[in-house]
Amino acid sequence: MPKKELMYSLESELLVISSILADDSGFDDANSRLRVDDFYDLRYRTIFLAFQTMRNISPASVLDPYNTHIQLGKMILNNGKVATSIITLDDLSEMIYNVVGLSSIDHAINVVSELSIKRQLQLASDQIEKIGSSPQTNSEEALAQVDAIIQDIRSRPGSANIITIKSAIEDLEYRLRTDPSAIPIASGYPDIDAYIGGFRKSEVTIVAARTSVGKTAFAFSIARNAALRGKHVLFFSLEMSADELTTRYLAMASKFIKQSNIRKNELNPDEFRALKQAAEDAVSVRLYLDTTPGLSIGEIVSRCKLKNNDVQRAFPGEQVDLVIIDYLQLISDLDKDNKYLKRSNRITTRHERVAEISRQIKQAAKELNIPFIVTAQLNREAAALTKKSPDRANPQDDGIEPTLANLAESGAIEQDADIVLMMWKCEVKAKDSSTISVDSMTGESKSDPTYIQIKVEKNRHGRSNVKVKYLFNGANYSFTKTETNFE
Repeated sequence: MPKKELMYSLESELLVISSILADDSGFDDANSRLRVDDFYDLRYRTIFLAFQTMRNISPASVLDPYNTHIQLGKMILNNGKVATSIITLDDLSEMIYNVVGLSSIDHAINVVSELSIKRQLQLASDQIEKIGSSPQTNSEEALAQVDAIIQDIRSRPGSANIITIKSAIEDLEYRLRTDPSAIPIASGYPDIDAYIGGFRKSEVTIVAARTSVGKTAFAFSIARNAALRGKHVLFFSLEMSADELTTRYLAMASKFIKQSNIRKNELNPDEFRALKQAAEDAVSVRLYLDTTPGLSIGEIVSRCKLKNNDVQRAFPGEQVDLVIIDYLQLISDLDKDNKYLKRSNRITTRHERVAEISRQIKQAAKELNIPFIVTAQLNREAAALTKKSPDRANPQDDGIEPTLANLAESGAIEQDADIVLMMWKCEVKAKDSSTISVDSMTGESKSDPTYIQIKVEKNRHGRSNVKVKYLFNGANYSFTKTETNFE
């Protein structure tokens, strides 16, 4: 195969550099739209790096030939030589005479940027070919790596990222009028929605609890509630199988059939009819399950994009509206060669890796412009706090709730999240379950219920430090509000 002729324009690269040397007022525009690597020629690349270095040291630095030459004398090239060995003061002075006009720099910047992207695509095609022909890489890993390569090319500087508040308001008003997906997605629990305002695009919500408190059931019920309202919901379960989630879904939908009866196939005629009806109703529900264990963030993002493409083909004008991941600590930190998790020698502990994964979840939510809900484990100290409660059998006793510090393995989770919901048990079960065996309003079975507190621990958009108490029925995974506590 003949070697590719890489695309570049030495004339445009020279024009950018010479224009700045003649009048450095054009540097800020160039610096906001170009990277050092966008320059193909080593000399121009080195000079532009010298410009950046001088302005980083002192924003008032004058980028004329003399000062630039002094800075180049402090820079060492990869071959070990000083940069002035390839760029003399006379070279810099002569470049000024290449300036056609100050207005020409804008066009030259566009040309350098455009050809840099095409050049990167040329080089990426070789990488993609190697990935596709590697027998050690499965298709999912290959897609994740290719996705990361393309996204890295897309993530470049640009002045288009800076807009006026006026245009931002106009854009928001237009989207609220014309785009239904711009409206936050409701959880289906009015008291929770009243505090958090629903789940917004590009934001991350953490639902945190200890094991067996009900965080998966709560997250899955949110997924079902959103899907029943016509939203496209993608639910990643890194712990449960599709059969387990399907059993939970049918138990939720039937409202009175115990999931254990479904698993054991011990259904009376009424239960069987209800189960059949729930299954028929689920045909039109847009809830998508991915139960692949050990996924990495790169793989999750790749699958989100693939499913989004499927949704757009099947439902023109629509997209994936909500992504839910259960749970954070099970996300693999073994990404290979992609931008979502670049491992460094400093990342050696599980604590640091979870922190890195947390940051990449936030990055993924922003890139995909989709709200993410992620369940997370609270550490064992949270369980110890609850056990200190003097009377866990008293329904009025809220126990000692966990805090953000109890998020297992990483304090970075609380920093990256836009909303944090804490869940914990107030008591083991009601003293007299027979008195609340059936909820007259919903018909839900309430045998052996558990009181669960859900607290809005963090909220970027509204009130925090507010709690809602629910009665959680593990038999059919239902949550029923009992009271609200204000603090």
